[in-house]
Amino acid sequence: MRGADTRVDGRLLPQATDGELWDRYPGPLQFQDTEHSKRAFWGRERETEELLHRVRANRMLVLFGKSGLGKTSLLQAGLFPRLRDHGLLPIPIRLNDPDRAPFGTIIAAIRSACEIRGIDLVEGSDADLRQFCATSDFWDGDLLLTPVLVFDQFEEIFTLQKDSARRLLATELGKLADRVVSARAPKRGGKEEPTRRGDVSPNVRVILSLREEYVGALEELTVDIQAIFEQRFQLEPLDGKRAIEAIVKPAGQVDPEVFKSEPFTYREKALKEMIEVLTDARGAVEPFQLQIICLHAEREMAKCRKGDSRAFEVNSAM
Repeated sequence: MRGADTRVDGRLLPQATDGELWDRYPGPLQFQDTEHSKRAFWGRERETEELLHRVRANRMLVLFGKSGLGKTSLLQAGLFPRLRDHGLLPIPIRLNDPDRAPFGTIIAAIRSACEIRGIDLVEGSDADLRQFCATSDFWDGDLLLTPVLVFDQFEEIFTLQKDSARRLLATELGKLADRVVSARAPKRGGKEEPTRRGDVSPNVRVILSLREEYVGALEELTVDIQAIFEQRFQLEPLDGKRAIEAIVKPAGQVDPEVFKSEPFTYREKALKEMIEVLTDARGAVEPFQLQIICLHAEREMAKCRKGDSRAFEVNSAM
């Protein structure tokens, strides 16, 4: 649910409007890049910090995992706020429009992200994506930011895009990922031309996030993106300990101006039942199923405590 925009610490963040508030758990939906989602997103701190470290240290990263593990939620509610803490600007991109050229989609996403976050984008050359990134500036006040192009559901380039668009995108991304770009222009008349901004490798990061079954399809892109397999991060299901954290922590958040429901707790018996229901034969818990059950618990609690100021707790998996 999104309402009017407001600024928090100098950044534009979507807020509820007309008294509308948010659930503590998104259920079948995804966590968003919002303050309330950031506060309700638990259980993935280790993955968030590992991704942050890798993105800062590398030009390109492939994030993959099975459907339902929460890749988009991890990016939006976990990684994006941490990137901004370190002077990086996450730019979410979806290539789900087969009738639009990838370059146009990417530039539109860059402009949109800058507008939403109040970033002063000084655009440079639009000859190609590398030139654009190398000659454009992203200012947050007097702080120059590093853009991070985050291609969510990247498998869409195989399921929705034409071969020609896929090849063109691979060429563009290959140039961005290439660390070795001459800092001097070619010699003319025996003299070396002065360096131009567009001749240097741009300070940009790229994240490709996709479902696990499409990782092998990336082999098709290696001719143009030689670094595509250098940094890979596989997202795994939650274990029991972190699943409990993802269940308990959001319920205890106290903020009547953010969440629909009052804070509540879970009895040990209820937590045990929930983990037993959610855990598969490998001892793993899928976040998608966890969020659906927890949203049900939250709404049941809200029904029970209408007009009742007493503390409430979930006493069974319901």
